[in-house]
Amino acid sequence: MNQCFWLICGALCGLLFAWRMRARFRRRIPTGATAEEAISFTRGWALWIFLPCVAFWLLRQSIGAEALPFCDEWPNPQRTIALSLQVFLWAALLYWVFVKDGATTLSKFMSIAGSGNPTAFKAVCVVAVLAGSVALLSRW
Repeated sequence: MNQCFWLICGALCGLLFAWRMRARFRRRIPTGATAEEAISFTRGWALWIFLPCVAFWLLRQSIGAEALPFCDEWPNPQRTIALSLQVFLWAALLYWVFVKDGATTLSKFMSIAGSGNPTAFKAVCVVAVLAGSVALLSRW
């Protein structure tokens, strides 16, 4: 399980969720969206989750079979690369949500699942990044 942790996360959270959402969008496109936007959203979702998970998996594999999936416990340079990737992903998330109006996009496409408030998505984004930062800094 430790060896495949990051691949499993990427496959379940990225690829499987995107596939499930695309199947829903085939039956019903959210109000205010086009089929092309729905395809772009699900493709972006899959890639922005799966590819970083593959990168984490490759970094973990480069350490050896005994390594745990927790990147803050890895030796350098893998640890530094993984933490840099994590900070980049948090920055990209905040940029997309607040500058590129990703909260509205996320709200539009998640409304099909019953949730769809841009302000709530912004709050969840900030809380997730803050909680991750506190968790990461508290382990140092």
